[in-house]
Amino acid sequence: MLIILAVQLRTPGDDPPRSAPLPGWVYGLLAAQAAVLLGLGVALFAAPGQAAPWWPWKLTPLLAQATGAWLIGFGVAAAHEPAERDARRVLPASFSSVLLAVLQFIALARYPGRFAWSSAAGVICVAFLVTLLVTGGMGLARARGVQAQRRFL
Repeated sequence: MLIILAVQLRTPGDDPPRSAPLPGWVYGLLAAQAAVLLGLGVALFAAPGQAAPWWPWKLTPLLAQATGAWLIGFGVAAAHEPAERDARRVLPASFSSVLLAVLQFIALARYPGRFAWSSAAGVICVAFLVTLLVTGGMGLARARGVQAQRRFL
């Protein structure tokens, strides 16, 4: 993700104008999401045996590292969103956040016995998924609202 971001930033051309800003609290929430995703992702990847108990379901060391790598990718995307300051520019990331949260809730509904619901990790995980729905939903709504206004004008 970092290599792709570096290449993208060096590619010549103009970015579209920023026309769909999000509320400031959304940027704060995105920054917090990025910190959590990157921190937990690095911990799971670098020290899977020590960090795996922080996860709300059982992870083998290899699965902890795979999950960590996946979280690092989402963390880089989440960190990029406040930097762009425009819902249209991060539309794929917003869609991915909503889709990830919905799919995770489906998995939780399908396998409720494998999730540590009453643990701190379980409560934090569910709350985090809700924040993904909120930030992703706000990004989608704001980007679609600007597109609808342009079609109407």
